[in-house]
Amino acid sequence: MDRSADLCRTILASDPRNFDALLLLGILAAKTGRQSICVRALSQVLEQDPNQFDALIWIGIVQHQLGEFDSARQKFEHALTLNPDSFAPYVGILRGHKATDADRPLLKQAIGVLGESPKVDDDTRQLAYGLAKAYNDLGEYATAIKYYDQANRVAAQLQMPFGFNRRRHSRNLNEMIRVFSKATLDQCQKLGKPTAKPIFILGMIRSGTTLVEQIISRHPSVSAGGEIRFWIDKGPTTLIPGSNMFNTELAGFLALEYLASLNRVAPGTTRVTDKMPLNYMLAGLIHALFPNAPIIHCRRNPVDTCLSIYMTPYAAPPDFAYDRDSIAYAYRDYLRIMQHWREVMPEGRMLEVDYESLVDEPEISVRKMIAYCGLDWDPACLSPERNERTVDTPSRWQVRQPIYKSSVGRSHHYAPWLGAIGELA
Repeated sequence: MDRSADLCRTILASDPRNFDALLLLGILAAKTGRQSICVRALSQVLEQDPNQFDALIWIGIVQHQLGEFDSARQKFEHALTLNPDSFAPYVGILRGHKATDADRPLLKQAIGVLGESPKVDDDTRQLAYGLAKAYNDLGEYATAIKYYDQANRVAAQLQMPFGFNRRRHSRNLNEMIRVFSKATLDQCQKLGKPTAKPIFILGMIRSGTTLVEQIISRHPSVSAGGEIRFWIDKGPTTLIPGSNMFNTELAGFLALEYLASLNRVAPGTTRVTDKMPLNYMLAGLIHALFPNAPIIHCRRNPVDTCLSIYMTPYAAPPDFAYDRDSIAYAYRDYLRIMQHWREVMPEGRMLEVDYESLVDEPEISVRKMIAYCGLDWDPACLSPERNERTVDTPSRWQVRQPIYKSSVGRSHHYAPWLGAIGELA
């Protein structure tokens, strides 16, 4: 993609209004998270041709990420008039706002486009999720679960054709528990780096980690790092196969590499959030390497959490995400390893934040989090919806709203269809 973008820039250097180069540069920028470049390039495209379908779709997607939902909807609605048989405009409209009765004609039209025998492709996946969300908004839960089931079936075939390997998942978790015992962590006191720069926010996915990051990164001393994959990708390499040890030399090197990466993510900032939920698997290693870094564990009602996992479209899903039985299995493993960390890490080392308490009495929980991170109080942290950073997670619409309670207990609407998830209650 970089070579293609460089070629576009070369063309534009001599021909600043070159339509094709601007269009390609804008789309490439959207796909690589360079939102400002995307908006600038595609706005110039639309100045030349207000009916350019791809430009409308991609600038709408980026405006969603930036929280500019009204402007994004205008782009999608315009695109829909140009190509009413394309899935993309419907997806953009349905996922960018809470559906009302006024949207029923649009839903009928979208269902007609989806068809009775949909293909197994990403367009189908996205539109099925969009319809499911809309019917959930309307309180028509039987229809909603029908489309959630369809979306998950398609997503599983596209993204997880080999399914969820329960044995491997539990084996990896058991190895972490075995290696990072209390005795091991007690012996690692001299290994850690003294910095408190990273603020780790972890927990099962869909437990409120994005909201917590939005809150903390509203503080003027904190930048949002988002879902940094560093420890998920590299942490397991520190384990020594066939032993109860980990490679402390490699771990120390990775700690320095990680801190250097934070400087690139947020140069000049004293504190950076790392909101990778699945770091819960590696909390012991993180504690050993960064004993002064805050670790915030986000918790939420188990059934609400697991249903939300099932109802969420992912770009890079965990391998258990598309099946109720697998989600319940992975959740029980998550509970098991979190209990281990409580037993082997020093008391008070990890702050546990309950989603339900956070949305019920925000100021109490927010003040506790800010104090735990060693930060001075700032009232801006009570307005996470005003956070201007780009959000490119499935929570991009929710985090632009003031803190709300409507997701608490939502799972009771789906009681007849919960299956193994309902057993977690």
